[in-house]
Amino acid sequence: MRFVLRKDLPEIKTNAVAFINGLEDDCEWEIQIKKYQRSRTHAQNNTLFGVIYPQLMEFMGLSGEKEKEELHEYFCGEYFGWDTKEIMGRPMHKPKRTTTTDTEGKKQALTKIEFSEFVDWIIRRASEYGCSVIMPSESHGW
Repeated sequence: MRFVLRKDLPEIKTNAVAFINGLEDDCEWEIQIKKYQRSRTHAQNNTLFGVIYPQLMEFMGLSGEKEKEELHEYFCGEYFGWDTKEIMGRPMHKPKRTTTTDTEGKKQALTKIEFSEFVDWIIRRASEYGCSVIMPSESHGW
């Protein structure tokens, strides 16, 4: 069960406490409490995959969904770091984390701020290689 306690809805906290009080006593339970942060938005994700990556792919001569996923994996590895393991005598590299999974491979999307920092880094990185990313705005008719 997951509760997001909101200052404007105190009844959620009441419900969470009631839920905890209703747990069976014959088992052990783990309860985690952490500060709530909104995860990235669909608009942020759409901007990365639908606006930024297509421009980078055109600049690099890449095409198709497979190469878009490879580009995303590359940026995740460069930004978050790489893990290397050996399979049949050959090194295999994969990002330590992605925008949707943590370093343990568990589902954990980046927060809005973390995702924004990641996207900003990609845009700066692209500009270092001579690719100017045009972001959507009314002046571009988007």
